[in-house]
Amino acid sequence: LAQRAGNLIVVEPGEWPLAVQLAQRWLKAQQGARDERYARLTLLDVEASAGPGRCNAEHPDFVGEIALAREEAWALLGRRDLASLKLISVRGDSMMPTLNPRDLLFVDTRITELREDGLYVLLLDDALLVKRLQRLPGGRIVVKSDNPAYDALTLTPEHNARIVGQVIAALPLRLTLFA
Repeated sequence: LAQRAGNLIVVEPGEWPLAVQLAQRWLKAQQGARDERYARLTLLDVEASAGPGRCNAEHPDFVGEIALAREEAWALLGRRDLASLKLISVRGDSMMPTLNPRDLLFVDTRITELREDGLYVLLLDDALLVKRLQRLPGGRIVVKSDNPAYDALTLTPEHNARIVGQVIAALPLRLTLFA
């Protein structure tokens, strides 16, 4: 059931209780009649670093979901497969002023290769990053921060890098404390 819905639970041999726990949690979240007028976007307990890199749990927790009227979601995010969009948060300052710490990112997890220059979430070694990727002549890819205090990096075959999604939109979260 999880696979048919676009979710795949992968664990190491001997971690079957974890797979069952994750599948039960996912199924519980799916229970109840779903109103097709609404798109439900999954919020994961994952932070993409806009800085030196952020290690996350190998099996991120499902924190919750945000429900939007399907037509409104398409108007805001484009007519795309909304089930492939996941929400994660930003940590660090390397993508400021474009992205700020705690902003929520709408990440299209179907896009796992550089299609066009833009913002992507990538796994570099064991760190999950949100960066601006740019293709250069010769097929080289540059990983850039929007904050000029950070240097760019040109990916080489020696880098263990993999794109895990393209950032489609960001929801800025600005908290003002009064007490």
